[in-house]
Amino acid sequence: MKSKTASQGRVTVSVQAPLGELSTLGISDLSSVPAPHRWRTVAVLSFWFLFLAASIGTGILVIESDLSAIPVKFAGFDAFVTIYPPLIFCTLLLFWMGFLWAFVPAYLATFLIAVYSSMPVGWAALFAFSDTVGLVFLAIAYRSTGMGFDFRNITTVGFFVLASFVASLAGATGSFIWSHTQGLSAMETFAVWEGWWLGGFLQSVLICGPVLFLFTPAVTRLKFRWFGNAVRHERGALMLTIAVILAVLLICAFALGNAYLSRLRLVSQVAEGYSADQVMAFANSALVNLATISVLLIVASGLGFLGLTARWNKELRREVRVRTRLLEQSRKRVSAIINLVPHMIFAREAGGDFVFANRATARTLGQSASELRDTESISLPDVSEQLDRLAEKDAQVFAGSGDSTDSTEVLRDATGEERKLRISRVLLEMDDANSPAVLSVAVDVTDQERAEARLTALVAELADKNLELERFTYTVSHDLKSPIITIRGFAREMARQLEAGTPEELREDLARIEKASARMQKLLDGLLVLSRSGKLSGPKQRVNMNRMVAEVIEIMQGQISETKAKIRVAEELPDVSGDPVRLFELVQNLLENALKFNAKGTAPEVIIGCEHIDAENRYFIEDNGVGIDPDDRERIFGLFEQVGQSDKGTGIGLSLARRILQVHGGTIWVEPARELGGARFVFVLPAAASAPIA
Repeated sequence: MKSKTASQGRVTVSVQAPLGELSTLGISDLSSVPAPHRWRTVAVLSFWFLFLAASIGTGILVIESDLSAIPVKFAGFDAFVTIYPPLIFCTLLLFWMGFLWAFVPAYLATFLIAVYSSMPVGWAALFAFSDTVGLVFLAIAYRSTGMGFDFRNITTVGFFVLASFVASLAGATGSFIWSHTQGLSAMETFAVWEGWWLGGFLQSVLICGPVLFLFTPAVTRLKFRWFGNAVRHERGALMLTIAVILAVLLICAFALGNAYLSRLRLVSQVAEGYSADQVMAFANSALVNLATISVLLIVASGLGFLGLTARWNKELRREVRVRTRLLEQSRKRVSAIINLVPHMIFAREAGGDFVFANRATARTLGQSASELRDTESISLPDVSEQLDRLAEKDAQVFAGSGDSTDSTEVLRDATGEERKLRISRVLLEMDDANSPAVLSVAVDVTDQERAEARLTALVAELADKNLELERFTYTVSHDLKSPIITIRGFAREMARQLEAGTPEELREDLARIEKASARMQKLLDGLLVLSRSGKLSGPKQRVNMNRMVAEVIEIMQGQISETKAKIRVAEELPDVSGDPVRLFELVQNLLENALKFNAKGTAPEVIIGCEHIDAENRYFIEDNGVGIDPDDRERIFGLFEQVGQSDKGTGIGLSLARRILQVHGGTIWVEPARELGGARFVFVLPAAASAPIA
């Protein structure tokens, strides 16, 4: 059995061809075929017209070939058999396409055969119902019981044989109309009647059965592929009951009509001088036929009622199973969605007990969802205490009062951390078996508000940076303009001195120009290093601070010798983790700062060391300079900020030092010197990681 399966996630829907169940191919199914596939409708109609023509043609052939009431002998028994191919075609149409598709060919073929045999039109119209009576019985039997006809098990085979036998007997009652209109004798009438039902039964079992067994799966799959599930039109109980009643009334009318015709035939036989034995034989056959029809009606009605009841119960059970399965699937989908939501979703009764709670609720409260749902809240003191503060708003929802059911609450989660929740509520109206409950959705806004606070701080910091940038632009413009003005002024003075011939003054002015140019170069170099320090940071390495300080002192040896400075370095400085290039610039800037701003007439003294305080290494560079006023200790780290001897620096060095430390996650501040009387610059760097020493 082929199936069409569509799956998404864990929900799978399987649609398959209904193999071997009586189904009707409606006109609406043919007319609703899309335009590109209209050839399918043409093919079906062509197939039906072919069967219609074959039914009429073979029916006339039966009359011409005298294939009615053929005497046969089998196992010592004498019997009569009628070969009637139209009934074969119509039986196949009934099972493959539906009752109406079989009724029309069966009725037309029988009607035209009767007219062709010189039967009056009125009698022919009644006689044409003969075979359709059997088809009606088959349709009702299979439709009411839902029995299959794929013949893959003994039950379906046995049911088909029994139904074919009863249908053949029901259809054979038309033999009395034929006998009456054709003026047959009692024996001839019996032969026609026996040949009719026995031939129909044998055709159905020996020809239709094997054909249905071989071709029904292919035909069913073809219908399903061409027309889909539309071929399975479910009939309601009312429609099926009406159909059964009409069919029974039709069979009764047909049987009573046959009884009336049989009575007329008896009268005519007496008038024609038939012997008493012949008349009695015909009467007995008529009575047997009428009794048979009556029994068949009783049996058919009983079977139909039982079949209808069984079918309705079966459909009801199947509908309940389907709806239960769909409801369970829907419940699982909704439960999965609710449990995937990161917010708390829960419902509580007026007493505070949980009706349900999703995973986020259970996780926040430190309980499992089943514990919250199956345990009274009073038995969970921690949870009860946490949710007691929600009771006031819940009570307003139950009472239908209050301007708003939304609130903001602070609860402690399972770790003891306070979480800020924005809670919305709605009343769930339960049925008689369940109490009303308040459905709450709590959104944890703690992290959101923290992020908003961080964002606000970053925006403020950005505003400060913008202000600093404006100051930076102004200061750079001013500081770069000052040396240029100096150079231009002394250039004009040099031109005057050249004309006056005063070489000594010319040399002094050239020295001043050189000094101004050097200051401009120093300022530009500082700006370049400052911009690079904010953007570039190499890979973090383990840096040996003693080795780095030694390298800085070696590089600055000329300045140290010129100022006659004394520098003391602690023997064991802790290693740090960072970019060795940037950290070299940090130490160099701080050491240059200590050498430049010393008291006049005093040789610089510098101490480089480290203290371990509050689980962190605090490195310091202390000097014997003029010191820093407490009011200026934060301002000096700003860009171009200078205090005291402003002619010795550019105001960039300390700003650069802070920027380098910020990139490394460290800090810097200044405090009074403890030993040398000047200033002590203290900075903190991350401890060394287990990495190669730079």
